[in-house]
Amino acid sequence: EVLLRNAADPSDEIDKKADKAVADKRPLLADIEAVNIVIDALKVSGKSYVIEAIHDVYFVEPKRKPRRGEIHSRVTRCAADRYASTRSVYDWLRVARLMFCQERGMNTSDG
Repeated sequence: EVLLRNAADPSDEIDKKADKAVADKRPLLADIEAVNIVIDALKVSGKSYVIEAIHDVYFVEPKRKPRRGEIHSRVTRCAADRYASTRSVYDWLRVARLMFCQERGMNTSDG
């Protein structure tokens, strides 16, 4: 009986691990929330072409780090599919990145 009272409660250990797991994922969850807010704002403003560019360039295999030159290849393909210049696609993505940074409270020198 004395040993049980002095032993650590297993649920305390589980709670600590759960709290740490949530804390470790908090920045990722905030990023995902910011992306959703930006996409919703782009929908409302009628900039579906920016959303399509985001999907074409950034949402291809999102769990894998892009290889060298892969982003440029995706931008080129997106531009061809949309009958736009690559410069236009990069500009659209820049708009989305700046909106994301603003939503996350990040300081940008480009705003």
